[in-house]
Amino acid sequence: MKLQLHLSSQKGKPVFLLSAKSARKLSAPSRQTGFRGWADLKLRKFKEAFANSNQGTTGVFRRFWDKLQSRMPSDEKMLAQLRKVDAIEIVRPESISEEEARAQWGEYLSGCRRRHLPWFCLNALIAPVSLLLAALPGPNLIGYWFGYRAIKDLLALLGIRHARSLETATTFPLETDLPKTTVLGSPETQSQRPPTLTADLPRTPLAGGYSSSV
Repeated sequence: MKLQLHLSSQKGKPVFLLSAKSARKLSAPSRQTGFRGWADLKLRKFKEAFANSNQGTTGVFRRFWDKLQSRMPSDEKMLAQLRKVDAIEIVRPESISEEEARAQWGEYLSGCRRRHLPWFCLNALIAPVSLLLAALPGPNLIGYWFGYRAIKDLLALLGIRHARSLETATTFPLETDLPKTTVLGSPETQSQRPPTLTADLPRTPLAGGYSSSV
């Protein structure tokens, strides 16, 4: 699968925005068969039921979980999905040379790695200890959270490593050389921008002055 991103600028900072076509590919249901297909289906149904729960303890749990999720990096899901791509196309404006675009992409990936690696180590250390709380009554939110975060950070790190290995399969065409496409995060699609599928630069400052546009 080829992933298409658009290099843009927001408030003077470079950002990578996911094309609508790539977003649809990433959010498409898995077509696995056998046990993995069965597990994916069960997990998808559980997520749908959990997302629609508004009553009782489960509703309180979901709202608190959503609040925690809202504080996570907006590009995390996209980074994890990089594990599955075999080519990356980063569309750049004429004002940015291929060398500059390649350098900004490399700096973005390095910044994401610096962001996720410490958190993965911390969450992986805390998660086993938090299992001791499983004996407490009610949902073990703390135990679930640290284990969940360790997995999400690991997937993001694997995606970053894979993207770095695709250096020769990463191209930087000019936007004027390609048909016009819908870009999530552009002014005309702000209302439909899914925060988990954008590829903004990390929230923490990076070398050279790069920072999040969020």
